[in-house]
Amino acid sequence: SMAGPLPYEVVRLVASLSAGNPFMATAVLRGMVESGAIRYCESGWEIDETSMNEVQSSSCASTFLTRSIDLLTEETIRLLSAGTVLGKKFLLDVVADLVNLTRGEVQSALNEARQRHLIWFEEDQRQCVFVHDKVRESLMERLSGEEKRSLHLKAACYIRDHSPDDIFKIAYHFAEALVYQKAFPYAIRAAEQARAVHSLEIAAQFYRIADKGCSPQDQKTQFQIAEG
Repeated sequence: SMAGPLPYEVVRLVASLSAGNPFMATAVLRGMVESGAIRYCESGWEIDETSMNEVQSSSCASTFLTRSIDLLTEETIRLLSAGTVLGKKFLLDVVADLVNLTRGEVQSALNEARQRHLIWFEEDQRQCVFVHDKVRESLMERLSGEEKRSLHLKAACYIRDHSPDDIFKIAYHFAEALVYQKAFPYAIRAAEQARAVHSLEIAAQFYRIADKGCSPQDQKTQFQIAEG
């Protein structure tokens, strides 16, 4: 329905590589067009046999998703990569601060990502959502450990300065940045809050973060963490 009548070979390959996932079917078909494996002419779609042979050698649809991301501008990749550390959803104000882009560059990057169907905006236009976890995973894989830690640290500082009551996110991002001493005061509060409403798995997660940042001399808090 998206492309009109397609050659049987194309339909078969899209179905095989996407394994029935609608988002990945879109990524495969778009990848075929961008790689030149199929092109549209007056009589309909026609296949380029050389390019199609290369497509058929791909073992999974994520290959096409990676190619699609490769075609993005550097600013768009930077913006989306920063968004990955914030989760499947990310606020524009936060991610813009993390990557240090101008308002115009941010808007241009967002428009490109949306045109390629990698993100969509929520109704308030302040928050973006990755259309599929595969997009986020592909972008995350491009970041080195140092880059991830740096982005998590920036995210923690931004949220601490602008939303100081969001203790769960602050503790999480400081912990992911491996700055456990800064994570500690937020993590212990988050753990206690989660425990108070019987969210024991979440409480345990933040007690463990607090444990890594707690001073060995603070025996009272160490007992609190151990008991928690």
